[in-house]
Amino acid sequence: MCAWEVARMRIGKSNNKCVQLPDDAATQTYAFLGRKGQGKTYAAGKLVELFLKQQTQVVILDPIGNWYGLRYDKSGKKPSGYDIPILGGLRGDIDLRPEAGEVIAGALTSTKRSAILDVSQFRKNERKRFVGDFAEELYRLQKAEPTLLHIVLEEAHVFAPQMSKGNEKMLGAIEDIVRLGRNCGIGVSMLSQRPQSINKEILNMAEPLVVFQLVAAHERKAIEEWMKHQGEDVAKALTDLARLQSGECFFWSPAWLNRFERMRFDAKKTYDASATIKPGDNRSVATMKPLDLEQLSGAMQEYVEEQQANDPKTLKRRIVELERQLKAGNATVEQSEIDGAVARATERVRVVYQSREQQFKAAVATLRERMTSAKAELETNHIPLPDDDPEIPVTTLQSSAAQQTRLETTPVRSRAINDGTINAYQKSLLAVVIDRSPVPTSRSQIGALSGKSIRSSAFGPNLRELENRGYVVNTDRGWVATELALHAMPDYQPAPQRGEDARRYWLQKLPAYESSLLQSICDTYPQQLTPEQLAEITGRSLSSSAFYPALRNLRELELIEGDIRQSVAAAEVLF
Repeated sequence: MCAWEVARMRIGKSNNKCVQLPDDAATQTYAFLGRKGQGKTYAAGKLVELFLKQQTQVVILDPIGNWYGLRYDKSGKKPSGYDIPILGGLRGDIDLRPEAGEVIAGALTSTKRSAILDVSQFRKNERKRFVGDFAEELYRLQKAEPTLLHIVLEEAHVFAPQMSKGNEKMLGAIEDIVRLGRNCGIGVSMLSQRPQSINKEILNMAEPLVVFQLVAAHERKAIEEWMKHQGEDVAKALTDLARLQSGECFFWSPAWLNRFERMRFDAKKTYDASATIKPGDNRSVATMKPLDLEQLSGAMQEYVEEQQANDPKTLKRRIVELERQLKAGNATVEQSEIDGAVARATERVRVVYQSREQQFKAAVATLRERMTSAKAELETNHIPLPDDDPEIPVTTLQSSAAQQTRLETTPVRSRAINDGTINAYQKSLLAVVIDRSPVPTSRSQIGALSGKSIRSSAFGPNLRELENRGYVVNTDRGWVATELALHAMPDYQPAPQRGEDARRYWLQKLPAYESSLLQSICDTYPQQLTPEQLAEITGRSLSSSAFYPALRNLRELELIEGDIRQSVAAAEVLF
């Protein structure tokens, strides 16, 4: 009889008893951790085989290029029976482009087909772009139509790094999937040989934990932190981590299965492409018959066409063109066509806004959890909170025109609330954050918009002082203003957000170089300009060291849209 009688999926053995998983195994969040060559990818591969056998959709993000083994039997010479397409990499059935993240998410969601997304040939920035777009769109589509889906993150620290700077979009999208994905049918497996490098907020969401041999103290410390987060006290297991044999692991599931097992996973049925190469090994595999990917390719094309048809920039340009034709007396243009274009544009903007609002609420939820955890730790260590430190309701602000509209409220303790006076330097930083709230503002955006250098010795301390006083909250995606912010700036005048006033504001506020580029881009709206056309119009040199950084700054400030190396257009909020 099996150790877990309610289970149906056998994964291995513990003390000569079979270890099996319940039917809801695909929606759980697993973490496979261990030194390289100890069996974590092999074990995760066994789990994936079981999911594929149950016809559960599995999507694997592979930054190494080893998961192609699922297509072969153990010998690597015959098909395994799992016709899972490989997109990208050296063995890809279809090439993968860095800008295709949303397209791939749309195609996989509509076809419900499993896939290996081999991103091993991408450069780091290309990988960040692809994964950020893919994960964000996948989560949005899954929320609309929930289905069973399991995502595998090979080398999870690459996709969910501890360091958030420069990884905001990708990290935020992965966090949404791990933290909230189960509500829409998504389960996750995270694999890493560096548990200390995985974002702690994300790693702590894992349950169960599958740990292979770990030797270094900082690696085992990451496991200890997970145990504390789960309320576990398995001190002896920590000392045994260094003694585990290759292929042997601890399986912890304190909440889902209430189990702690020392076990080995069963043998895989597919080719182990991740095995350590030894002298004399021959890694050549048979050439596989190409898969029929007509359905997947068709879904990709349909998604592209749908997105293009509903793209707000495209619709905006179409509306402007139709209105021009009407003014010119072109009788072929029907008012209904304009009304339809406006309706589609409005709906698309609504969807985008809802997505951003949900992301922000997730960030607030994360902040609330951190505060609760910190308070519990203080109470555990018998450190009292000061009586004169009141709970301050922190309410996020709508930008400019509708600051009275409040999206989310959560209690925060301010460490240094005084009479509310702040210096001129701090006011310039705070004004920027207020203008953009509830959209988080990054450090670089605060510097650019305030005219202050982020490298200045005054920038960091003044921004931290605003945070300490409770005027701003630092989320994973940037800073957001609180209700207290306006009390600190009674004479504050919000920046115009739309139309001609916004254009005039930015053209005066930006440095001369950026201002001249933006002016030319606005003058040709809604037409898109290539870098060559823009350089010719403005008299600027493409080879100048300032040209592309200036365009990048305008895009980060959300004043222009598009690929700065291909073509750009003014943001529609300026019109």
